Amino acid sequence: MQVTGSSHWPEPKILRAFNVVRRRLRIVALLVILGLAVGTAILMFAEPVYRSVVTFELVSQFDKDAAAEDLLEVLQSKKLAEMAANRMNLAWQVIEQSPGLDLRIGRFNVTAAISGLTLDFDDERRYRIFDLSGRFLGRGQSRQDFVTEGVELQVDILLAEPGQKLILEKRPIKVLADELRTLIEPEVVGQGGRIFKVFTYGDDPEFVRNLANVVVETLQEYLLSANLESLTAIDEQLLEARRFHLDLEQEIRRAGLVSTINLSDDALQGLAKEITRIEQDRKQAFDRLKRLETAMQQLESSVNGESSFLPQELREVPSVAAVSLRLSELEALKQKLLIEFTPLHPDVIELQDLIDQVKKELLSRYRLASRELAAEVDRKTELLAIRQRSLQKTTKQTDSPLLHRWQDSEELLATLTQRRREAKRAVDRSTDLVRVLDPAVPPGQRYAPQTGVTLFTSALIGLLLGVLSSFLLSLFDRRFNRVEEVQSRLKLPIYGVIPKIPMQNPQQALPVAVQMPKAPVVEAFRSLRTRLHAVTERNTHKVILVTSSFPGEGKSTISANLAVVLGLTGSKVLLVGCDLRRPSLHEMFGQTNEPGLAELLRGKHQAAIRHLVNPRIDFLPSGTIPDNPAELLESGRWRRLIETLRGHYDYVVLDAPPVLPVTDAQILAPLADMTLAVLEPCRVPEKAALQMVDALAAVDVIIDGIIINDRTGRGFKYYSSFSYYGNKNYGSYYGESLETEADGIVVKGAKKFWAKFNG
Repeated sequence: MQVTGSSHWPEPKILRAFNVVRRRLRIVALLVILGLAVGTAILMFAEPVYRSVVTFELVSQFDKDAAAEDLLEVLQSKKLAEMAANRMNLAWQVIEQSPGLDLRIGRFNVTAAISGLTLDFDDERRYRIFDLSGRFLGRGQSRQDFVTEGVELQVDILLAEPGQKLILEKRPIKVLADELRTLIEPEVVGQGGRIFKVFTYGDDPEFVRNLANVVVETLQEYLLSANLESLTAIDEQLLEARRFHLDLEQEIRRAGLVSTINLSDDALQGLAKEITRIEQDRKQAFDRLKRLETAMQQLESSVNGESSFLPQELREVPSVAAVSLRLSELEALKQKLLIEFTPLHPDVIELQDLIDQVKKELLSRYRLASRELAAEVDRKTELLAIRQRSLQKTTKQTDSPLLHRWQDSEELLATLTQRRREAKRAVDRSTDLVRVLDPAVPPGQRYAPQTGVTLFTSALIGLLLGVLSSFLLSLFDRRFNRVEEVQSRLKLPIYGVIPKIPMQNPQQALPVAVQMPKAPVVEAFRSLRTRLHAVTERNTHKVILVTSSFPGEGKSTISANLAVVLGLTGSKVLLVGCDLRRPSLHEMFGQTNEPGLAELLRGKHQAAIRHLVNPRIDFLPSGTIPDNPAELLESGRWRRLIETLRGHYDYVVLDAPPVLPVTDAQILAPLADMTLAVLEPCRVPEKAALQMVDALAAVDVIIDGIIINDRTGRGFKYYSSFSYYGNKNYGSYYGESLETEADGIVVKGAKKFWAKFNG
């Protein structure tokens, strides 16, 4: 890499971006660790979500493609969610329970128009029930059914004390259904459109299992009720059509249109008689069907508790005589018991359950007979239509609008009859419309948040934030991190790039050029010497001043090793420690600091210069720290000393103090033939370096070149780029600190933390 200001190969952009991140690995690592900590907190404190799934097959009479699409809409519908909520009694929720109260609610059914219940416990066996308005509903006992008007309840009390209470409140079913729909996720499996899966979500494993299974059960009920509604609607239309058709037939008879049929032939007379007989039979069957439907309605009202029912004999249902007699006997027995006991007596309740069972059996037989009579009416209607069409073909009836209406009515009856058969078959198949293939089970582990996914996502977010922070910091970083940045911003040539000096032998206090003459870093100093020779051959540059912007950039190390490598060529070299405030150069050579330059400028100890053997150079330490270093350097003795030294040595290397903290370098630089500035990469801001250049320019000194000193080794481990290095305060160079008295402990700690992770 060229460092003298000429063109060089640019670093690839992708490698540059990679190095930006690598220089701030501590920030990236910190954010990744923080992301993992957040992910761990989510896993520890977030409410778990469980998922269960049920698989079922649709055995449908509809087109399979349409059935799959329609069924998905049904599974996501609000009506099915409401039915499932009612089936699971989710509308009733515990909103308040006394501490220490432990119980299980078994049977629970509320049909009354109340919004909530309050259970006040007297002890571990008994409790009282009120509605939310405070109205007393009754008393109950543990493990016994409590039955009152519109409320059925069974409570198993495990632990209760007097005065404890449990409050149940009914939530609006529509709101509950909306919430439940968000927990249900159906999908079609495979290409056939017959296999479905229903996923359910929640914070309780048992709840999601029950919800999944209940959704399928509710779907079966939903489809059955839909088919029943369709059948009921067709029955109503068919009944109305039959009445209209009978009215038309009566009008035809009154109009005398039937008598116009030619009945001279015996066959035609027999056909007419058969038609008349079929009409009579159909009318009788229709009347019997109406009486049976009336009896069914009364019995259904009785079963629902809306009215009483008096058993009666029906010729239409000859098989119910024994059941009707049994029902009459039970009703009579109930009346006797009610004389002695109240309706809540266990014997009365048990007898009432038996009566309800008998009524249900009787209702089942009524329904069976109703279907048979309806089928008989349909058969008579079809047979009548066939006979009448035969009669019309062989007779010459007068064409009449009334007859056309009658024919249209016949066609409508036939159509409705066919639709009813299809609807009836759909109802019969509804019990096997859905077949469960794989029932839902309680999930063994939570579905979300998943440990691996959560930690990976958290770490990835932390990594992305770390990378983003790295680029943002790099974008706003105004420090010199690259060689080309120094050249382009300072407009100065690069005289040398010195890598990190390796660990030296602590027993030998000598520069690295003496201890390790074959080390790569010494080669860098030799390259610097070559650069200097190229300049000094053209000019009489004997006095070389080495300075820097801040303390701690390694200018004394550079000065010492530069003097050593200059002396290796046989040149007569003098190294002068001009840092009269904080001397350190003497320690590198194992020399004492006194006497030195300070004594020499005061006219004392003229023999202060040391003649070293290894390395073969002369050395003038800084001497005793004076009270007024600047005034001492501004004296005429310093100018005369420089002139004297210039005549005795080939090279005089001046180790000057840094420019920005003090003015000593500005005093020394005008007397030097060449000024070199040491710059530590990734530490010195552009503003500070420009201030150094301007400060020297103010005394008519132009910096001849820059020596980049990678003192810490961070700058060159990323392929000739420099790592990010936090600003160090040069105010402490002479015991001063950038942290003012106004900065508190928190501010100081924040500054140290930022310097640590941004350095």
